[in-house]
Amino acid sequence: MQFDLSTATDFFSALALLSFLALSYGWLRSVMARVHHAQILLGLLFGLVTVLQMQLPLRPMPGVVIDLRAIPIVLAGAFLGWRGAVLAMAIAMASRLSIGGVGTAAGCAGIVLSGTTGLGWARAMRDRPNRTIGSAIWLGALTSANALSLLFLPAASALWVLLHVMPFLSLTYLVVIPVFAVLIEREGASVWAVRQLWASASTDAATGLLTMDALARAAAQRAEADGPTEGTGLAVFSLRHEEWIRRTHGESALDTIRAALRVRLEERLARCDVLARTPSGSIAAFLPDRDAEAVETLATLLAQELSRRPLRLADGGMLRVSLDLGHAWTVSRRPLSELMTEASAALAVNAQAGGVDATAAGARRRGAAA
Repeated sequence: MQFDLSTATDFFSALALLSFLALSYGWLRSVMARVHHAQILLGLLFGLVTVLQMQLPLRPMPGVVIDLRAIPIVLAGAFLGWRGAVLAMAIAMASRLSIGGVGTAAGCAGIVLSGTTGLGWARAMRDRPNRTIGSAIWLGALTSANALSLLFLPAASALWVLLHVMPFLSLTYLVVIPVFAVLIEREGASVWAVRQLWASASTDAATGLLTMDALARAAAQRAEADGPTEGTGLAVFSLRHEEWIRRTHGESALDTIRAALRVRLEERLARCDVLARTPSGSIAAFLPDRDAEAVETLATLLAQELSRRPLRLADGGMLRVSLDLGHAWTVSRRPLSELMTEASAALAVNAQAGGVDATAAGARRRGAAA
């Protein structure tokens, strides 16, 4: 493939368009209150940039068009959710069909593969608190899977592209995609930080936990933004022996304990999970996009671990707390209040049975008997 001054100009022009996308992502997410509206508008923008990318092609042979369209498409899948990704892919495919040529089927297949790669990566990363540069490099490497679209080309053309074009594209994906993925991730983190600051008025100052009203708003926004989901869970963790702790260590010790538990929970939960303080002083964990078994397993493991590890109090002493646990799950979009009622009822039942420690001990006894 020839790489002259004109090709270099087209290449760097394509990179400039991608820089525009990264900046637009942060700006639109910050000015639009509804997440799915931002996803749709960004999907339109990513799709239009993909069309522009097709106007800056490398043409190694007649009828075969090579360009960087895969980059905005895979980034759309990775960061815009299914709404934005589908819209970007639809615009890109419509444009590719209008261009025509022997590579039309391969081009459309490559668009679908790129968008699917981004969506798959986003799903795999959903439980990661932070997406690192390493995960972004994996995204760049996986994008080369769109080489499967060469199956739709005549054998001679496919072989030529595989030998002479794909090495260049694979290297480009491996370098360029992580850079722009990190830029977009940073823009998203900045928006998140600003919104967290704005929402600080809805945060309990003593523990750093959201109020239940703030949790209800977060749950409603999540339900509005989501597409198909495996279900939604809610876990409630309640301190046992609160009165004893209050008499022995003072009222402030309870808030110190809740704040420490919040920090430990945040270390283990995904970024989309939300923690709040209930009116009774329990900690509620909103767990979206998980099936019933995953919610039960996660809630139980967290409760057992939090009960097992001692906490440091303000006076320097160490205290091992005991927790009661209740959880609820729904596959439909039930109101948070209903989930809270169900989880609270389960918590009361578990508390009467002896709480998390008794449940774990019973499981160990059953295992030993078997």
